Amino acid sequence: MISYKKKQKIRTVLKRQMHGLDTLLKPLYHKFIMAFNSAEREQILKFGKIKTKNTIYIIRINNMSGGLFSLFNSVMSHINYCDKHGWVPVVDLKNYPNNYLREEEVGKINIWDLYFIQPANVLNLNITLDNAYHCEGAILSCSRPTIDGSNLNANTLSNMDEFKKYKYIFQKYIRLNHEILKKLEKYVADYLGNDRVIGVSLRGTDYISSRPYAHPIQPTVDEAVSLTREKLYEWKCDKIYLATEDASYVERFKKEFSDKIIIFNRRYIKTDLNIQNETVFDQLKATVLSDNYNERDVGFDYIYSTLLITKCTSALLSRTGVTPFLIFSGTYENLFVWDKGLYGIND
Repeated sequence: MISYKKKQKIRTVLKRQMHGLDTLLKPLYHKFIMAFNSAEREQILKFGKIKTKNTIYIIRINNMSGGLFSLFNSVMSHINYCDKHGWVPVVDLKNYPNNYLREEEVGKINIWDLYFIQPANVLNLNITLDNAYHCEGAILSCSRPTIDGSNLNANTLSNMDEFKKYKYIFQKYIRLNHEILKKLEKYVADYLGNDRVIGVSLRGTDYISSRPYAHPIQPTVDEAVSLTREKLYEWKCDKIYLATEDASYVERFKKEFSDKIIIFNRRYIKTDLNIQNETVFDQLKATVLSDNYNERDVGFDYIYSTLLITKCTSALLSRTGVTPFLIFSGTYENLFVWDKGLYGIND
């Protein structure tokens, strides 16, 4: 069996060779898939009995490869498309599988509602997901993660027009739910207090080992430590808060900043084990998940550890899928985002 690393290297080589052709053919490929797969394409639900003044757009994402903010960014892409048409978005991360739902939970729990308020309710329209499916003329989105040639991701930071557009979408439609806000307030008091804190967001594990083509090159841990030390003095901060999934990064920052480091109490992924399939979710299953710590716990720990960055005085951010969310959500005295180019293009 070919390992995950080797598969990624093969993909990178092929994508390098076909970069221009890939850009041309990808939209045609998606149109082809949508044309011949009726289950995946956009549909008008014809049997709804609830009459509404607004057209309801139900966002469904069928994605078993992405993490929490990959799902979030896909939802943002659909909300952007929905907003252009003047429709009202309702998010369905309940009836389609994702990495935060166990098989027996599909159709029972809406992952979106665990963290966020429904966008329709942000607009003061009292529309539940169940009601949305019974609204007259409701539109069921296609199940693709991206739509309309636009998607929020790490590379959006390099396109000012796209960045401004998604910042507007974020401010108009995205709100954390009451439970998340209440617990976040407690975590801010427990972890950050009244200190001046630099929030450092770093991505390790499979991202570093696989070097996915056309994704942002990540800073090394040496580079991160060096710049953190420099900015700690320059920005007159007292403490460092580190948000990462990688246990080796945690240990390195503890060693370098023992009296100043703040670490969120969660389970971190150990990358020094021989795991044949090395996606982050394989690593989670091999080193983190247990009978008393499941996918739901991973999701909550991920969002709280991420949100704490937004409450820091200043921030050092690597470019990943979560970075736009961190920029949209936070108000920082100082902000630095690493830009080292893209894997397979600039390395």
